[in-house]
Amino acid sequence: MSYPFQIKSLEQYHADYKRSLEDPEGFWSEVADHFEWKKSNLLVKKDWNGTSKNLR
Repeated sequence: MSYPFQIKSLEQYHADYKRSLEDPEGFWSEVADHFEWKKSNLLVKKDWNGTSKNLR
């Protein structure tokens, strides 16, 4: 993934979209790494019951 995250071709769009479906935590964590955070981006998603998951 390039910084800042940019989609430069239709092929890249399809590959990134596929990855976002197959590995949403990894995909969005990688996108979030390009932001400047006041706190670390450890929390990427919540479980079905609302319980937070720390992914790192």
